[in-house]
Amino acid sequence: AGRITWALVRSVASSLAAMTGALRQHLLPHYDTEAAATAAPDSSIKDGVDHEKLDGCRRVDGPPGVSAWGALSEHHRGLLAMFAGVACMIPDGTLIKLISANAESTAAWRLALTSITLLLVLLVRYGRSLMWHMRGMGRWGVLVCLLTGLGNTLFTVAVKLTTVANALLVIATASFWAALMSRVVLGTPIKCRTWVAMFAVFSGVALSVGGGLRGPSSGIGEFCALGVALLGSTRRTVMRVHSGIDMLPAVMLGNLTFAVGLALGGASMALHAHDWVPMFLLGSVCIPAALVLMTIGCSLLPSAESSLMLCLETVSSPILAAWVVHDPVSNQTWIGLVVVVGALVCHAAWPEAIAAAVPQTKG
Repeated sequence: AGRITWALVRSVASSLAAMTGALRQHLLPHYDTEAAATAAPDSSIKDGVDHEKLDGCRRVDGPPGVSAWGALSEHHRGLLAMFAGVACMIPDGTLIKLISANAESTAAWRLALTSITLLLVLLVRYGRSLMWHMRGMGRWGVLVCLLTGLGNTLFTVAVKLTTVANALLVIATASFWAALMSRVVLGTPIKCRTWVAMFAVFSGVALSVGGGLRGPSSGIGEFCALGVALLGSTRRTVMRVHSGIDMLPAVMLGNLTFAVGLALGGASMALHAHDWVPMFLLGSVCIPAALVLMTIGCSLLPSAESSLMLCLETVSSPILAAWVVHDPVSNQTWIGLVVVVGALVCHAAWPEAIAAAVPQTKG
């Protein structure tokens, strides 16, 4: 069983490494800033539209022969990466609920398997130069490391100490915190469309999970969920500002550091036989894939928008959890899902709608 598990982990890591390299090659901006500086003043104006001034709609050239990616804006590349990452994260809460171990043991194993898988991914990708990349992250890498490890630990504790609906509703406020941080700390103006989308998404989330709210509660689980929202917003803001740094090694170190800390702190590493399958899927497949994709997406999107995308998990996780345990899903849950998805689709399409609405000019 041990050899089979190890073989599966190596297989997943190799696949994720190949996916990481390909996605970073195709999704991250390939924008020659030196060439842009020497280009003609009107080089960014095409069809009478100044694409450089459209928030999130700067066109970038992809690798030769990849015309589909080259036709996408940086904003839409980030949306695709975040959407795929959030899709991989949706089973997270359900798998945690299927594991019978306590919160500390579940968090320790979840963090350990995730860090091991990500380490294998990084070793396949960077080889001997991995240590050089780690040193190159600097103090911002250390900050992302701490924010990632603590946030993932608190998420597991929150889900164990309160209902999935309670935890996810609090975590859904992350987009508001991210917008506030971007405005206060960075001075980044938040577009009106983003505020409207946040209001619509939070309304959809409240409608979706409102029926699953339970009480009385000690409040500890909800407090941990608020910590997840704040830490995640801060992490995504840092990753957006320092998008030129590959923060995946920091994400790996964050998970590894807190896994070791929990183990040394007395967390039991014993698992029941029926816990191994959901734990493997959680720590070696779903979470590593989600982190790889969302790390790329966070470097391409404003932190408020990347946090907004995470609300897809908020409304989808209860539906998956209900399906797995054969509980009925209320109509308001489906309505909330439609509201959230609709708001995110309209928000994603808005920049292109603006570009199409701008009248063409000659000369």
